[in-house]
Amino acid sequence: MSQPFDREPDDLDIAFRAMGDLLASVPHQLGYRLEGSDQLAIQVSGPGGRFLLPVDWPADQPNLHAARQTARAIEAVIHLHPSDAVLLLGYGPEAAERVYALREALRHQLEDTGDNISIAAIQVDQGQWRAFGVGVTGEWHPVPEVPVSILMAGFPAPAASLQEYRQQFQPLPEPTYGALPDSSRDLIDASPPGIRVELADRALQRLADRDPNPLDLPALAHVLDDPAVNHAVVTHTYSDRARLGSLVDAYRGAPSEQQPAVAAAAATALWLHGRIQEAQQVSAHVPDGTYFAASRDQLNALINAGVSPTQTAPRFTAAAETHLKYAETTWSATQPLAPGAPSEPAPPAPQPDADGPQL
Repeated sequence: MSQPFDREPDDLDIAFRAMGDLLASVPHQLGYRLEGSDQLAIQVSGPGGRFLLPVDWPADQPNLHAARQTARAIEAVIHLHPSDAVLLLGYGPEAAERVYALREALRHQLEDTGDNISIAAIQVDQGQWRAFGVGVTGEWHPVPEVPVSILMAGFPAPAASLQEYRQQFQPLPEPTYGALPDSSRDLIDASPPGIRVELADRALQRLADRDPNPLDLPALAHVLDDPAVNHAVVTHTYSDRARLGSLVDAYRGAPSEQQPAVAAAAATALWLHGRIQEAQQVSAHVPDGTYFAASRDQLNALINAGVSPTQTAPRFTAAAETHLKYAETTWSATQPLAPGAPSEPAPPAPQPDADGPQL
């Protein structure tokens, strides 16, 4: 007996729609399309929420060996982030054999460790997707249009490839702005750190609103060279997608002498926002021999260890506040007393770590 056209969707219909919406959103969440790439995407779900990340597939190895190697990498992620479900997403005509082999390798590996985790394997090819069960291949389903929720969240259009995506985080061939005039630089340098943070915040907001002043970019790059200001600006920026994009643009167009400080701020803010791949791309352009090289190394260590940006953000924010208070106290101690001002020293602020906030 046929179903009426106005029937309520059953659980399977809802599951198919939810999977289709997820797959349509993946390129926007990653920032690029995986078709034709030797990468898979995995979504890990657990008590701490869901997160999506790409995984390199060792295409130079037989699929069985590649699956075992990739399964070990995924298992390491699962142990860092307690999970109850893993979704394996492969793209292109070769993905069927890859995701099925990976599903079996990961299933056996997790059985050996006693982990009870649901694993699903999906192939996406030419606008369609299908699922693989144990000994069963599902039917093809169309990948729908991008969900409105993704568009409303402000995700940019994905790059056509990983290579094109990486280009978006390379420094521009020529800087788009220069140094501050001496008079402006001297005025800013004479101001307390908190005022410099406010100056940077306002500049970033105008840049995000596409209504900048001529000196916003040079002033922003200049004040970010102060570590306490740099870390404070990061805490005010990472959760705002538009301002974060403006900070990345400032890094890409920075003069070479100012690039380390702006790159370090952009990389840290990207990571705290959860955009791990972008953070890696940007941090690679923080050179050795600068204060910010230590921040770069620490950030890369956390990325390699799979540390959660969401869980780290509150600690970073608290440490940045302490660092800024200490910088304010240090600055005040160097200023001449106003006539009639008391000569007693101010109580010392808490001393931050030598390298500023610890991620």
